Amino acid sequence: MKEQDTRFGGKIILSSETREKILHRCKIHKYLGDASIGYGYWQETDEELIKHYGWVLDDMGDDLDKEIDNLEIGLVNKKGVK
Repeated sequence: MKEQDTRFGGKIILSSETREKILHRCKIHKYLGDASIGYGYWQETDEELIKHYGWVLDDMGDDLDKEIDNLEIGLVNKKGVK
């Protein structure tokens, strides 16, 4: 994966695409019960997000994306539910 963040004034600024990818993968890990994803991860700064959760961008995460590509986490299809 190419480097997608830039450094500005010593702070990390993630591209919106990279930030969304980290947040999406954190959401998947949290849904699957991964206790290493803390509460409020979506509120972290870019620098905190990459420091705490940058590991979700590894190659195993790519496999996870393929497996759960069509899963809508947190949404329940209420059709047919009685």
